[in-house]
Amino acid sequence: MWAGGASKFLGMEFSYIPQFAEKLLQDDSSILSIDIKVREGYDQGTVFADVRDELQYQHPQLHGDYKQEDPTSLIKDLQKVISSITGFIALVTGISLFGRGRWE
Repeated sequence: MWAGGASKFLGMEFSYIPQFAEKLLQDDSSILSIDIKVREGYDQGTVFADVRDELQYQHPQLHGDYKQEDPTSLIKDLQKVISSITGFIALVTGISLFGRGRWE
């Protein structure tokens, strides 16, 4: 059982670790990521900052990075790629049509 600062955002005084996760944590394997679900009405950035602070407090020997993945930034990046591809296709089509009219 673990009680930490982030648990107040989950609406609990404590949280449990499932047995399979406890066995995994006792192994020498690395944990590369964790998923945290934020209850509606709470600020994701604030919750992330509190979770990051708690992780750094609980595990000061770790020298990793704690990053928040934002799905909206992934969508924006994907839209930029699609826009670039669309622009390239339009450019090739325009050159093709322009060149076709001059040499026929």
